[in-house]
Amino acid sequence: GLALIKMKTEQCAGGMNITSDYGKGTKLTYWFTHDNIDRPPLGDIETTILMACTKKENIDLKYEHITDKGEYVFDTKEIKNILEGLPITNITIQKALKELIKNKLLEISVNE
Repeated sequence: GLALIKMKTEQCAGGMNITSDYGKGTKLTYWFTHDNIDRPPLGDIETTILMACTKKENIDLKYEHITDKGEYVFDTKEIKNILEGLPITNITIQKALKELIKNKLLEISVNE
């Protein structure tokens, strides 16, 4: 997966950076030139985020998306604090989070 992301970003005048701190986690950053003809469609971002962070309680994920219209940050540490012990793996919570992510991404015009 990482090699494919790197290749796609480079084809679209973008790039990729990955850093890892033992015991703290791994950070993957990648970017594309928005109007590049080779930029792939982003697809169903909200489902991808939820699949990555709701399968196990001990997974933390921070997703940042920046467009010309604004920025959206989804951070499971913040979400878990708000939930006050309710499991992020709960299907009702997952549905609410999916709707939240979808609406926030629409606000910053992600798929335009």
